[in-house]
Amino acid sequence: LYERGLTEGGRRFGPRSQVTLGEVVSLAVLLHRTYNGWSMPEGMSGLQYALNTGIVAADQYDDYTAPATRRSFAAIMANALPSEALKGINIVMDGTIPDVPMTDPGAKGIYRLYRAGVLVGGDIHGTFHPNGLVTRSTAAVIVSRMVEPALRRGTTLMEQESYRVYLDRTSMLLAPGQADRLTAMVYPVNNMMEQRISWSSSEPRTAVVDQNGVVTAIQPGTALIIASTPSGTMATCAVRVVAWY
Repeated sequence: LYERGLTEGGRRFGPRSQVTLGEVVSLAVLLHRTYNGWSMPEGMSGLQYALNTGIVAADQYDDYTAPATRRSFAAIMANALPSEALKGINIVMDGTIPDVPMTDPGAKGIYRLYRAGVLVGGDIHGTFHPNGLVTRSTAAVIVSRMVEPALRRGTTLMEQESYRVYLDRTSMLLAPGQADRLTAMVYPVNNMMEQRISWSSSEPRTAVVDQNGVVTAIQPGTALIIASTPSGTMATCAVRVVAWY
């Protein structure tokens, strides 16, 4: 984030320090401005910019000096980037995050970031802990995934009886011309049709994958390798291709 101008330099970062709502808004505004190439209008505050662009609503929060919860952090940050920058890569059905029902005031933003691979939860069930407070280290991880798609994580949250796809890895680092193989597993195993995996790449100019899961790097960049079943269940692996000199 420092390299991208999204956090200030200094001798200390304070990873365990809590983040306030006002700091979250400032970060979301900076991310929004950086993505769109917009400058701050003269005399306009960060909060007014956030209100004008829909990052926050006028009556959404009373005290911006209060500590930010994971719920409020996700709700604000999900509005910092447009839909094309937070494309869905994961299947996360409504109501399948254990502690975030669709009636939760932050559900829209939380589910959007889960589907984009920015959030994956703290356990195999995808538990989010929406009332937990946000530290600077947590904020750095989440925002890094927002600005760098290769850092995003794969997850699938479906109804208990639904099928799930698992990959042996969720990230891969290759050099141009290098190849490596991914292994996909589908559970439960009682339906042979669902065991048929289709492979695809989000950026074929960066990396391609054959129908055996072999990934071949083409040129520097990032790509998501997607393994899917006939019913649409999928899992992803973020591939980063780097030219070594």
